[in-house]
Amino acid sequence: RGLPEQSRQQFGDPTLTLKAHLCTEEDEDFVVDTTQPLAVILLYPNFLLLLSACADSPRTYQFRMHVPLVNITVSGPPDNDSIISIKMSGDGKTAEEHTIHLSCTGICTRELFYSTVSEFIRNSKVRKR
Repeated sequence: RGLPEQSRQQFGDPTLTLKAHLCTEEDEDFVVDTTQPLAVILLYPNFLLLLSACADSPRTYQFRMHVPLVNITVSGPPDNDSIISIKMSGDGKTAEEHTIHLSCTGICTRELFYSTVSEFIRNSKVRKR
């Protein structure tokens, strides 16, 4: 449906869509959190949307957050080919900062998402200056 300040037509189709499982970090290892629904990341050139799959309806997603790319950093642990970590910082209104860890389907999926979002982050920081 869009966002409060933008309709869906204004921001168009996502550049990349990633479905992944949320993970927790336990004793320097990542474990899929089976209590959480499947996460869906919609990547746009200036922001990403985080959605959750609804358990009772496989084609329905619940909005979780909208994050401008200038407020995130991404990393992939070198010892785990399928995990990507997204650190989100506050937007100036809030000092809230947190990190989510996602388990991708493999190294190719992780690397495609990582390289695309990294390039978008670089471009969005250049435009902000």
